[in-house]
Amino acid sequence: MALVTKHGYNMYEVSSMLQKAIRRSNKDDAIFAVRELVSFNKNLAWSRLKTVSAEDCIDFTTSAIFGGNIDIECATIALTNARKNRDSDYFACNLLNSRDRIEIPFDTSKQFPTKNGHGIDDVKKSLEKAITETPTDFKLIGYCANELMVRYRKNLWRVLMPLANIFPQLETEVKTLRDVDMEQVGSKNESSIFVSKAIMDILKTRIFGKEFFKDVIIPAPEPIEVNYKRIIPDYVFDCHTAKGKYLGRTKKDFVKTEQESLSPLMKCLFDECSWDRFFYLEANGFYNSAKLTPRPPKDVMKQIEDGIVQQTLF
Repeated sequence: MALVTKHGYNMYEVSSMLQKAIRRSNKDDAIFAVRELVSFNKNLAWSRLKTVSAEDCIDFTTSAIFGGNIDIECATIALTNARKNRDSDYFACNLLNSRDRIEIPFDTSKQFPTKNGHGIDDVKKSLEKAITETPTDFKLIGYCANELMVRYRKNLWRVLMPLANIFPQLETEVKTLRDVDMEQVGSKNESSIFVSKAIMDILKTRIFGKEFFKDVIIPAPEPIEVNYKRIIPDYVFDCHTAKGKYLGRTKKDFVKTEQESLSPLMKCLFDECSWDRFFYLEANGFYNSAKLTPRPPKDVMKQIEDGIVQQTLF
C-alpha cells in the first residue's frame, strides 16, 4: 500500500514535487507540496528542503534557512525565489570521487591509509594546498575530498572549516553545512551534497570573490490559498519515481530536463559540462573493490576521527 498524505497523494510523488517545483520557481506547486509533505511527516519535509538548499541553490541558503527559527512555508518560498544552480550536484556526482587512484602532491604513505592507500595527513595537506593555490583544479580537489570523506569525514571538515574563514557569511554557511552533514552520518540515505556545497562555496569565493554571493531573502509569513484537488504535474515523474520508471524516463533525461528547468538560473562553472563521468561511474562502480586499501581497526578509526590519536604510523 502506498504511503499517502492528508489529501490522498503519494508521499514520494509529493516529495519529488516539492524539490522540482522549487527548481522551477513554481510557488503554488511548492506550497501545495510542502503542506502535503508536512501532513505526512514534518521532519521529512524539512529534510527535503535541506537537500534543496545545497543541491539547487547557489547562495548561502542553508545557513539562511536553517540557522534560525523560520516557518517552513517561508523557507519554501525563500528557496523558490533563490538563485538556482546545480554546480554542487555536478561536483558531487562527477568530481567528488576517487575510484581511480591518482598521484597527489604529498605522498609519504607512512600514515593511516585512505581508500586508495594515501596517508591521511598527505591527503589533507594536498586538499588544502589545491583549494588555496589552484582552486580550479576540480579533479584533484574532488579526489582528495572523497579520499577523506569515505573514511575520515570529520577530518575532511577539519580541513574545510579553516578555509571558510574568509568572511563571516561563508564561515557560517560552511559551519551549517557541516552540522547538517554530520546529522546524517551513518544513515542508509547518507548524501555527499552538503560536503560538495561547502567545497563549492569556498572555491567560488576564491575564484570570483565574496561579491559573487547575494543575500537570501526570507519572506514574512502570508496566507496562501491552495487547491488540494489537482493532478500532480508531469514534471514530477522522473526516474526517481515509480511512475517515471514505468514511463521509461532515465537519469540522462533527468539531468537534461532539470538543468533546463532551473529558475532563476545563475550560470556558473559546470552548466555546460558533460555528465559522462557520472554515467561511467554508475555503470562501472563508484569504487574499485579489488584495489581498496584495508581500513584501520574500528577502534582506531574512531580515535582518528575524534582526534584522539596521531595520524601517522611511526
